[in-house]
Amino acid sequence: MHILTVDNAGNKTETVKGPITVIKTPAKVGEIVTGENKEYTNNGTAIIPVGFAIKPGCDDIENGLVISDVANDVNDTGNQFVWIPVEDASSYQKNANYPLTYGKTTNITVYNSTELASRLPSDISDESIPVLKAKGFYIGRFETGNGLVSKKGVNVWASLTQATAIDQSKKFINNSYVKSGIVTGTQWDVCMNFVDGKDDGAGGKFYVKTGSTSRHTQANNPTLSGKNEHDRVCNIYDLEGNVAEISPERYDWGVTGGTRQGWNVCFRGGACYINNAYHYFSANRYPNNDSSSATNGFRMVLYVM
Repeated sequence: MHILTVDNAGNKTETVKGPITVIKTPAKVGEIVTGENKEYTNNGTAIIPVGFAIKPGCDDIENGLVISDVANDVNDTGNQFVWIPVEDASSYQKNANYPLTYGKTTNITVYNSTELASRLPSDISDESIPVLKAKGFYIGRFETGNGLVSKKGVNVWASLTQATAIDQSKKFINNSYVKSGIVTGTQWDVCMNFVDGKDDGAGGKFYVKTGSTSRHTQANNPTLSGKNEHDRVCNIYDLEGNVAEISPERYDWGVTGGTRQGWNVCFRGGACYINNAYHYFSANRYPNNDSSSATNGFRMVLYVM
């Protein structure tokens, strides 16, 4: 027999077969979660993992709930991530409307993509399993910074290869409550679906298939993470500008010769260029070689376990 009661503070008490009582306390804004992962509900439902707290003022799930590994992180000193809700398996898919492109308008129609097996954290063989169980995942609020951080106002970690980006992303955190990895192609598309058409940081709307020069203000020169308020949507920064973001996808896009032969690494989002035709809108996926360029970086995700 199960008897469930809820007090005025929202604490749930479940009595099982008489004397055995389990108390499930929802997460509280600003407080580091301990003991077990906890639920939080505000315009949706999110799971807050052990070791993290909801950032005060950023607790609306539909508009970008932010967690930090620093309690009451009003000054943005901690590592921060944003919850991307996932309703069901049908909504956790790649979006075919986000084409592989070279430049702003040219669609490359001959290609096949494969996610590298090395992309996932240890003990996860299928990325959809923990995502669908938790009904969401966390994406880095910022592009990964030097020292393997997801913090505001730091130098973005660039000039690394695809393999290094994948390997480093898995080292951020790995325990029985939460694991880190690199953003996969599916996760990027699901994030794009979530933010498309919502308010940006400049009083306008953020459309993931339309570029804006205001989000590319450092021509050929990446800036500090989270510096450009124009390039913010659902509390996530630099999805369109700053560095191009390495994904764990590989492409065979039909090029057999010339300078583009071997350009089989997939990058997502935009980059720092303003007037360059390449890397211009956030839903973009485009091929390049596996070079360690100063304008190529990566972003982490968290799997709630």
